[in-house]
Amino acid sequence: MASFRDRVLAVQKGRKTRLCVGIDPNRDKLPEHVDPDRARSVLAFCLDIVKATAEFACAFELNFGFLAALNATEILPELIGEIQVKFKTPVIVDGKRGDIAASAKAYVAEMFKALGADAATVNPYMGLDTLGPWLEYGPECGIFVLARTSNPGAADYQDCTLSEPLHGFDGAEYSIKNPKLWQKVAVETARQEQEGTANVGLVMGATKPQEIASLVGFIPETTTLLLPGIGKQGGDIVETVRHARHFQFLVNVSSAITHASSQRSDFTTEAASAARRYRDAIEYALEVTVT
Repeated sequence: MASFRDRVLAVQKGRKTRLCVGIDPNRDKLPEHVDPDRARSVLAFCLDIVKATAEFACAFELNFGFLAALNATEILPELIGEIQVKFKTPVIVDGKRGDIAASAKAYVAEMFKALGADAATVNPYMGLDTLGPWLEYGPECGIFVLARTSNPGAADYQDCTLSEPLHGFDGAEYSIKNPKLWQKVAVETARQEQEGTANVGLVMGATKPQEIASLVGFIPETTTLLLPGIGKQGGDIVETVRHARHFQFLVNVSSAITHASSQRSDFTTEAASAARRYRDAIEYALEVTVT
């Protein structure tokens, strides 16, 4: 099987899109015909959104928390399989797992064996040893490590300044004298990818696009960035793409697509329209930010 990164790239090229559609079924925003207490009803809703938006997506991200809140995580293997086989699109499960030793191995097995995900989001803030079990699964799987997240409170800890400098990638002489904590996390985790390990990407919030530029020269250009924060959180697409285009990237948009409408009559057409708009906006940003 091709690597996770190569599978995403193939879909990006084939569909001419960098959009990752996030599926986050929120009980308070579901159309009236969807019964939030019936897992099969939630599954049907999710598949309707997937069918409506697949032509505009290079990947789907499924939010574990929203499904858990609906007591509907049992649908994940079937939902993931449908997306992979019928719509030929890679699936990221957003679970933000992070633990050590046997617990970490259990979370890895959950995501890649029990659920069948192509990739998962991972929280590295307990240390690099939390990544070991994920890396062992090989390049057909991917992880997206939380680095600089899109929420306002990210600055509380992630922006803390460190005294130990960060040095450029692959022997480069330049350095960041007093890096922020998130920069150390991003650089050190991205460098964990080696031949034969899982693909390592980074979650970088689109609400702080200028932060992405500071990674140029410090992580491999092949590192894939997952960029949340566009849409409801107000991230700027053009500025995000301006900096992210130094790397491989996916722009994640969730609620603004999944819940573009709560009306039974048009929730799929509105989701498709929103996905098309974001896909087109990303492609436009690629055109106007050519260096």
